[in-house]
Amino acid sequence: MAVGFPLAKVDIDTRTGLEIGAVWNSLAAVHARLLWLNDSSHNTAALSVLGYSGSDDTTLRAAFTDLDKLWQISHAAATQPAANDFFFNAKLLGGTNFYG
Repeated sequence: MAVGFPLAKVDIDTRTGLEIGAVWNSLAAVHARLLWLNDSSHNTAALSVLGYSGSDDTTLRAAFTDLDKLWQISHAAATQPAANDFFFNAKLLGGTNFYG
């Protein structure tokens, strides 16, 4: 036996299943958050009561709109005709170091 973490088919199967599930669940969460943001009860005025400025609101909605496009593409509900940094606005929320 070699030193280090052993690698078997079950390890690869488990890890890839978890990774695919994480992407699926993350895109579903993004889509749900955008639906929540777009609900009329979560308009700009409602978010300002929570402490969001107008520019915060714009950035938040832009980030989730961009990322929701990935959900749409992955569900064959949209196409992307040109290159796009879907994380451009999200980097402002998570910090540029978070996304490398």
